[in-house]
Amino acid sequence: MSRDYKNLIRNPLLIKVRFLSTTLLTLYAAGLYYRFNGDYTNDSNWRSLVGFTFVIPIGMLILALAPVALVFPSEREVFLKEESSKMYNTFSYFMSRSVV
Repeated sequence: MSRDYKNLIRNPLLIKVRFLSTTLLTLYAAGLYYRFNGDYTNDSNWRSLVGFTFVIPIGMLILALAPVALVFPSEREVFLKEESSKMYNTFSYFMSRSVV
């Protein structure tokens, strides 16, 4: 995690892109609930709510996995070396990348 944190700090553009994508996803979610009156019996409200509960988790998953998928090819050699020396396993690597 410390190496991932240092790489994140060294790349200020990456911080800005992650902040912007999180902000846009939040504004999208807020826009879906704008003027929602809490009437779950109305068919259009129900469809909007179901669509929201599908789209938002998928969007969050993509936002979480995209940095790992884009950075892994450049860190592949280091990962294979450290993983073969049993410093950590694949799950630990993935979780540290996701947390940072």
